[in-house]
Amino acid sequence: MPELPAICGNCRKIFGSGIFGKEVKGITVLEGSTATKPSNPCPNCGQSGKIMEGTADSLEEAGRILLAPGRTANDIAQLIEVLRYVERQGLNRQETVEEITIRAPKFFRLGQLMPHDRAELYGFLSLLATLASLMVEFYSAVVSTRPSMGKFGGALRK
Repeated sequence: MPELPAICGNCRKIFGSGIFGKEVKGITVLEGSTATKPSNPCPNCGQSGKIMEGTADSLEEAGRILLAPGRTANDIAQLIEVLRYVERQGLNRQETVEEITIRAPKFFRLGQLMPHDRAELYGFLSLLATLASLMVEFYSAVVSTRPSMGKFGGALRK
């Protein structure tokens, strides 16, 4: 069963919330809500966290955007660079959307998924960068062992 991620209100670390579901798709977490049962303590500082607004659905849609036809591993790597730049610069939501639109335009639709809360924005960006990095690593592993992407239809190319 998937576990919804939580973000620590103290140190911003992302960790498992302790809330599991057979199907997390369609769960809506309203802005500012916290888990109804005690969440796992933050493994970094021990404080409790909150579930980010719309996390499950947003990550699913982000995955669709990342794997849309015509995307390449290089495109995703470029997006990862933009996400790292945004984090280093401490940009707000609007500036983040602008950076993605200008520097990684194939992923402009990700801007619609960005949370408005600053802590949640950086939590989402961290999850998004992890997801994108995993996709690039998976692609590299598949390419090194097989000549084609099989059921993925070559969605990712170098």
